[in-house]
Amino acid sequence: MKFALVTMCCRADIERGELLIETVDNFVAEHVTHYVIVDKRDYDHFAHLNTGRRKVLQVEDILPWWIMRVPKARRWWLSLKSVPLRNWFLQQIVKLSLSQSVEDDVLIFIDADVAFFRPFDPKDWVKDGKVRLFRVPDANPTTHTEWHKTAGSVLGLGEQDYFGASYIGNLIPWRRENVLHMYKHISEKSGKGWQETICSRWHLSEYVLYGVYIDKVLGEENSGHYYDDCNPCHTYWGTEALSEEQLREFLGKVDDSHVSIMISSKAGITPTQYRSLLKDLQ
Repeated sequence: MKFALVTMCCRADIERGELLIETVDNFVAEHVTHYVIVDKRDYDHFAHLNTGRRKVLQVEDILPWWIMRVPKARRWWLSLKSVPLRNWFLQQIVKLSLSQSVEDDVLIFIDADVAFFRPFDPKDWVKDGKVRLFRVPDANPTTHTEWHKTAGSVLGLGEQDYFGASYIGNLIPWRRENVLHMYKHISEKSGKGWQETICSRWHLSEYVLYGVYIDKVLGEENSGHYYDDCNPCHTYWGTEALSEEQLREFLGKVDDSHVSIMISSKAGITPTQYRSLLKDLQ
């Protein structure tokens, strides 16, 4: 079974991306490939990272021909088969599309604002040939209802406010063969291409879509996954900057289940402010 980490990054987040890459090299098992996906116009800023197990890919090479960037616009992409796509939505299409471009058996999605501080080998997530899937039952955040409605609609399950669990996290593994089957399922239900079907929606969570597909279409027993609600990443989702004392307090809450931390880029805290503090966790 071949494993790969997948990170989308941009020029504005390159410092965070470089910290993640440094910690991947220090703590993640050597057999794991790391794909870093960037816009074509940002590629030159990341080309120096395209060495060893790291492969820097361009967004434009993963997308279908009918999706293209709007000149001089950072937040919007033109789609010839749907409404214009917001950059945040587009990133999820890229993640969903990646299985058409690579051959690794398990893709583990990890954001650029994550950093490892302990050894991590995804082989530890395999039990009897099944791969861990992050699933938290009865976690019903009301802000996620539109994402569940989209998943239900494109999967032919009918729109529902909530499918009984959350699948959103910071180290999310997908089995590539399931994603390929999901493409076919969506196309069969909609009568058109899966990307076109999804791009016709306004709301999307790639993790909810895959999770609902596993949960309600394939079923756990047939998916090659087993469910686990333990989050291996200690997270700060806040939008307010933390002082050094507050950062130390946050990091002091790390427990034995954590192998990484995430400090949201929206908090405006630079990696320089906590890079040295990570060494205290090792």
